[in-house]
Amino acid sequence: MNTTRVYGTKVCPHCGHPMPADEVTLMLTPRQRQLYEIVRDAGIAGISARDILDKMYADEPNGGPDTANIISVFAHHANVRLKPFGLEISARRGPWPMWKLVGTPDDAS
Repeated sequence: MNTTRVYGTKVCPHCGHPMPADEVTLMLTPRQRQLYEIVRDAGIAGISARDILDKMYADEPNGGPDTANIISVFAHHANVRLKPFGLEISARRGPWPMWKLVGTPDDAS
């Protein structure tokens, strides 16, 4: 399985957390970039949807959306742009999901 990526993604040798290059943020819209940076900065522990919303909409007078479903929408659209970098914003399923930045496996193309 030999694939070529547009950009390589470094991985921390100690914890395995992806360490993306700065070029990644250039490919994202402002809200996608904000989500990406919040999740990236959370590290391997991850971050809850409520905490993401609090950070993303801290400057909004109305506090932002009432539900966390919008995070899935932002993550989906960001992941399309993050795929060439070998990155994905992902959350485990079930109660109390924690959003994390993970490396994607190589495609068998």
